[in-house]
Amino acid sequence: VPMFVATKMVAKKPSFLVPRADEFAKSCIAWIGYESLCVPYWPHFLHSLALSQLPDALLNWWLFHLFLGLRKKAQMKDQTK
Repeated sequence: VPMFVATKMVAKKPSFLVPRADEFAKSCIAWIGYESLCVPYWPHFLHSLALSQLPDALLNWWLFHLFLGLRKKAQMKDQTK
C-alpha cells in the first residue's frame, strides 16, 4: 500500500500520516537490515497493519478509487493552468 511523504514536489502538508521527507529518510536509514518489508515510519506501519487485515478485493477497490480521485484532482488542476 503506497504511503505519502510531504516533499517540495507534492502539495501534501506534513501530518501524522504524512511525514516530512527528512523524518521519513531518518526512519528509513534506521530500518536498514531489519526486515525485507520496509515500513519504517511507525504511523505508516500502523496504517499498513490495519489495511493488511482487509480482504484483497476490498483493498484493491479502495486503492483504485483513491488513486482515481487523486488523478482526477490533478487533471482538474492541470486544466485550470
